[in-house]
Amino acid sequence: MDFTGGVDLRRSDLVDLGRILTDKLETRYGLPVRVSEPVKTEGRGSTWKLSVETRATHKHLPAQRIHLDLCAIPSHEPRPMMLRNIYGVELGTAGLILQAQSREEILADKLIALAFRESRGKNRDLWDIAWLTQQGVELPARLIPLKIRDHQRDTGDFEKLLRGRLADLKAKPEMRVDFIKETRRFLPAATVRGLETPDYWTYLTQVLDEQGIRALGA
Repeated sequence: MDFTGGVDLRRSDLVDLGRILTDKLETRYGLPVRVSEPVKTEGRGSTWKLSVETRATHKHLPAQRIHLDLCAIPSHEPRPMMLRNIYGVELGTAGLILQAQSREEILADKLIALAFRESRGKNRDLWDIAWLTQQGVELPARLIPLKIRDHQRDTGDFEKLLRGRLADLKAKPEMRVDFIKETRRFLPAATVRGLETPDYWTYLTQVLDEQGIRALGA
């Protein structure tokens, strides 16, 4: 789960966040929580990482961790949205309205992450780009240059890194293997079976190429 805190977000703004979340989650749900210090990423942005571990008392089940990242970059088109209670668990949050990014801006962020994320990138980004595209979300190309500047990079860096990442996805079979392995962690088995077909990987890389072309043309 990703959150943006704006360019003025500082470590001192988050001094009590770890303590509050730890106290509330451990007291109410018995979940152990580990909060790390803000991590300096490439460029100017800092990211505050928080990890919530579930199933800690069930040693026979694999541990699940929920990662929360708070990034020192802005959201350009925030809008008020009502919190959805997807799982039907009463948490006292009914009617709560939060400032959130639109799906369009999330898609732009995913394209930026595809280029700038360190190492091989994040397989969840690939899935999210495809899913958002399937929902009919249009990439807001006007936001791409703004987000490149937010990360204190230039368009040359973005183009080089994005083209390289897209080429690797088609040229390195191990990236498909990693993608399938990762999606097993958060998708139903029936959905994963569809992703395991060669045709899906061809479709996915095609979608990424098309969105990449739109982003590079911004």
